[in-house]
Amino acid sequence: MTPGHREAQAMFDALGRKLGMKAKHSFSRSYPTDGVWYSDSQPGFPEAPVAAIEVIVSESRKTVRGSLLTLEVVSPAVGILLVHEDEIRRRLVRAGCDPEVAARRVSAINAHAADLAQASRQRVEVWSFAGLVRRYRRATGAHSIYQPAA
Repeated sequence: MTPGHREAQAMFDALGRKLGMKAKHSFSRSYPTDGVWYSDSQPGFPEAPVAAIEVIVSESRKTVRGSLLTLEVVSPAVGILLVHEDEIRRRLVRAGCDPEVAARRVSAINAHAADLAQASRQRVEVWSFAGLVRRYRRATGAHSIYQPAA
């Protein structure tokens, strides 16, 4: 697991807790997610997932499809495919890819994720890592999980 992947998971977890959700790192062993939020359950009603996230740090189209399928099986009120552009770009450039080509490939991954989300039977949103950071910052006042709020 890359450091950026771990950071995205931790931010999603902390954001959920800040919003009053019960946050878990994964849905289940059979259907692992990168994070899931539950609202408070009421007596007689089962605990249901409000949001679940899958963090994409690979440029593999097959990986994106697998992540979407996992979100559909978990069936939260909203599924989130988080395309971690920074991690993908960093990995490509480290492997010798030209930065402009890497940027185009990241755009292609975003487009693929958006197409899959739109065709999904569930409500699925595509977030960027920067979008997660903005939401986290707005809710907590902190710039990252490594820097406490001022």
